[in-house]
Amino acid sequence: MPIIGVDIGGTKCTVTLAGGDGRPAASRRIATGPPDPTLENIAHAVAELLTPAADDDLPIFGVACGGPLDAAAGLILSPPNLPGWDRIAVLSFLHQKFGGRGYLMNDANAGALAEWRFGAGRGKRNLVFLTLGTGLGGGIICDGRLIEGADGNAGEIGHVRLSEEGPIGYGKRGSAEGWCSGGGIARRVADGIETGELPADWPHRDAKAVVEAARGGDSHASRIIAEAGRRLGQTLAMLIDVLNPERIVLGSLFVRAADLIAGPLRDGLAAEALPASLAACEITAAELGEDLPQYQGIAVAEYWLDLEQNTASRGRHPPGLHFNARAAERSLADTDARPNLPESLLADTRSAVHLLAECVAGGGKILLCGNGGSAADAEHFAGELLKRFETPRPRPPLTGLDPALIARLEQAIPAIPLTGFTSLRTAVANDTDPAVDYAQLVSALGRPGDALVAISTSGDSANVCLAAEVARSMGMRVLALTGGGGGRLAGLADGCISAPGRSVAHIQELHLPVYHAISRALEAGFFGAGEASPSEPF
Repeated sequence: MPIIGVDIGGTKCTVTLAGGDGRPAASRRIATGPPDPTLENIAHAVAELLTPAADDDLPIFGVACGGPLDAAAGLILSPPNLPGWDRIAVLSFLHQKFGGRGYLMNDANAGALAEWRFGAGRGKRNLVFLTLGTGLGGGIICDGRLIEGADGNAGEIGHVRLSEEGPIGYGKRGSAEGWCSGGGIARRVADGIETGELPADWPHRDAKAVVEAARGGDSHASRIIAEAGRRLGQTLAMLIDVLNPERIVLGSLFVRAADLIAGPLRDGLAAEALPASLAACEITAAELGEDLPQYQGIAVAEYWLDLEQNTASRGRHPPGLHFNARAAERSLADTDARPNLPESLLADTRSAVHLLAECVAGGGKILLCGNGGSAADAEHFAGELLKRFETPRPRPPLTGLDPALIARLEQAIPAIPLTGFTSLRTAVANDTDPAVDYAQLVSALGRPGDALVAISTSGDSANVCLAAEVARSMGMRVLALTGGGGGRLAGLADGCISAPGRSVAHIQELHLPVYHAISRALEAGFFGAGEASPSEPF
């Protein structure tokens, strides 16, 4: 089970293979540019690092990237330092290329995991890591668990305002990022020159130059660095009072300038922090330094693998199923098994398989909806997923039951057709608006990381489109099965299969081989073709 770490930075990406000890064994660096060529270069680097492996020896990916992200869906959402990277499905891309599974995390949290596992945070159960680079990101380990928050944005201490006035950082004047980060120091210098506080010809314009000037005795530089240190102490005091950590690990700026910052930082802490909590907390420089990008993605993958193992050891079901992308691809490539699927729909069908597989492998489920004949298709599709489609499936991992009962059951791809629920849907129609019946069910049953299969031959069915809107807002993925140009639904979907039918009936006849091909490929990917032994838990 090879582990591959991918760190996507603003100027370069680092792709790293973990060795047997979990640490980096080999690494490749490539330039970061527009998403499509960069992803292809990442794939090339991964292919160089991976040795030929058997089908059951698929890679585990950990991907670290600056936010914003939709980590549950594996999407990069237009980070400021990655122009053009808008809704880039990085995990889906890697799955399609190499199979296996992966995890996406913002780089500050990934840095916290890396320092916790390999660096200055080893052995601690309560830890805070701050980046202190161009920006100020944070990651929090509390009682041996990373704190991600409701949508993965916990730990953004850089956004906290320390003063009404001051340099802008994180879009906010006087923020911790504005005062304490390397980028904030550069903006502090620019502000000082603009107001006349600093000489117009003062040559030290970035944090590195200001640090060097302070070491050389420049009074302006010394004052700026001391101020950054005091403000950093103020920031850490809030973290200490609220979180009571054992250790705070500081990166970048503190690593390079601890001799200049430590004194003012202690002054800021002494003025602000609770004495007992301060006494319990050690503040230290990060250890991984320039090697951090090699460790971050690996740390993400290993952290989640550990969580899954611990979950399983407590007698709970793991969060998802293992997906073998190569087996699914073999199923799609078998033309005899899909005689009625138009070749023009094969590429979109392949993308749909990977979209749904990513959700299920991440512990999600599939919701399905449609109207009329498409409602029947939603029921039919769900039925093919919930038990064997063509080949016997492994028994579910149940315990404490009569073995004869377990032997009559099969593992399922979790799917819920929303076409039933008669009492709820009629109540919605009577009490509110029939057009929101599916939207109500999606809001009630859906979770981030789930998928909605929305079927509409026109692509404009009001209740199906509203359900897709709700799903997208909740962090779900949307797969649309439509006709013609896809209608409004195509613009709401992460993936769309538009059947080129001449009529509603013809479109529905083309939808049938599409979802049969998807069902067959998912069954092969999750359970194998005809294999009777249980699949490896995800």
